[in-house]
Amino acid sequence: MKNTLSLTPLIAFLACGALIPAHGDNSELPVSHVNGVLAVDVAANAITHLGLPFTPVPVTTALEITTKAVNKLTVAGTIPTLVGPHSALIVGGRADGTVLTVVSATATEITTAQPVPSAVKADLDHVKVIPNWTLGTLLASGGGLTGGPQAAAADKVAIEVAGVVTEYYYNTGASQWRTVADVGGSQDAVAIPLQGGIRITRGAGSDVEFVLRGVVRSGVQRAALAPSATALLSYPFPRSVTLGNSGLADLVAPGNDANSADTVIIGGVTFFRAPTGWRLAAGGTVSQNNVVIPAGAGIEVQRKPTAGTVFPRRWRGSRTMTSLRPKFAAKTNEWVVREVFTAQ
Repeated sequence: MKNTLSLTPLIAFLACGALIPAHGDNSELPVSHVNGVLAVDVAANAITHLGLPFTPVPVTTALEITTKAVNKLTVAGTIPTLVGPHSALIVGGRADGTVLTVVSATATEITTAQPVPSAVKADLDHVKVIPNWTLGTLLASGGGLTGGPQAAAADKVAIEVAGVVTEYYYNTGASQWRTVADVGGSQDAVAIPLQGGIRITRGAGSDVEFVLRGVVRSGVQRAALAPSATALLSYPFPRSVTLGNSGLADLVAPGNDANSADTVIIGGVTFFRAPTGWRLAAGGTVSQNNVVIPAGAGIEVQRKPTAGTVFPRRWRGSRTMTSLRPKFAAKTNEWVVREVFTAQ
């Protein structure tokens, strides 16, 4: 995948941004969001992992958390009526950057799908409510991809939620996104996780240039991964980063080859983490630590079962024996990425 415009002449940062009125009692002044623009090429007859380094405009400022319960946050300020899927982003403290799925919200209370982390501290930490991209908002009317009357004739878009990957296509007869199995009717409102990316399987035709627009993230960003499952992720900031500096090493179990290790797919190339650094899954001993993950690229992490690896049978006398060696484990199930500041 290549950036057809690299970045716009604004280098993805429009410092003035859109002026959005603040919600809540902590400010009556407009809030300036840093907006970004990035053009990314989606090639024909190829699989492209697309990252989403921008979010829709948050519907609140960072509101102070006054109390918390297992799946609830009460805030100082006002939460507007929410339409469509939203996420709650923890701001500050030891849980800074944690994302929780919003189930429902009142003017002062957020109910979340996941338990509120114990690290969240009332009267100290804050929370920001952000809309999720959906198939309908990110790829309105198919987003320039090839649709069709059924999945076989159309491009596919995959979304991963909690380790489960589901593919969708744009049904031109119904003018809506649907699952490839054509069950459940319109899928326009299906949410893309806040730190997630998408996988596009494009058929014949010309390349498609996607122009990504939205609000630039800041601070610490965290993405939770399911164990022994596939994850579709975005590098959360509109800049390139090397594989060695990406922090992905903490998410994958290393191994001596791609058969024993977890793997990472970037730009159609598969890598694994050897004990001494990143390597190509296709073979070779050359370090891949300096491979560049371009701005706007998505990342697919394939995590293998952690029970262990069974090695070929061997004979001891007249008995058949097997060897079970414990598999290396990933350091964490949470990808933590911190904003990089460049000295002027």
